[in-house]
Amino acid sequence: MHQHEAWLLSLVVELPLLVVMLYPYGVKRVVLAGMVATSLTHPVAWWAAGLLAPAEYLQGILIIELVVWAAESILLRFMLPAPWIVAVACACLANMASMAVGWLI
Repeated sequence: MHQHEAWLLSLVVELPLLVVMLYPYGVKRVVLAGMVATSLTHPVAWWAAGLLAPAEYLQGILIIELVVWAAESILLRFMLPAPWIVAVACACLANMASMAVGWLI
């Protein structure tokens, strides 16, 4: 899978989940926040994953995903009036879903 395909897959999986979970904050705002968060973190995560040696791949991917989760939580929190716990939980669930779909493909 190429980087742009993986980015689109992330958006296709994550945005509907974020809209459902964060609906009270407005669909347009949630979609914008999700697109910004994914579009800022995805290229960095893709680049970092490309640096991993085969022996460190699984551990490295988990660390990268934790960093993405933290970054997207911060972005969601400041782009939406959601409490921290909501932003953290939603970023975690959305990223776990897109990572799982990516691994299955």
